[in-house]
Amino acid sequence: MNCITPEKEIELQEKLFPNFTKTLKEVAGEKYKTFNDIEDIKMINNPNEYGVIVNCGLNFYEGLQNRQDSCIKMNVLYGANFWVTLKKF
Repeated sequence: MNCITPEKEIELQEKLFPNFTKTLKEVAGEKYKTFNDIEDIKMINNPNEYGVIVNCGLNFYEGLQNRQDSCIKMNVLYGANFWVTLKKF
């Protein structure tokens, strides 16, 4: 959309979020593996070693889709019941 190639999108994400391409994230002194693919759940023995990265997206719609995808990943990984809702102003 609007001439943004996949390469340009990655470049923009890296500028907006410097840790965008890192596979291990450090949160409050702890390191977590990233949970990216629902199919990987079959190989995970300890969900507490994993975290889900919630990406913003380049526009409102992509951001909404990314948050929905992240909620699904958290629900699968942790057995939670997270869902994205829009707040009316």
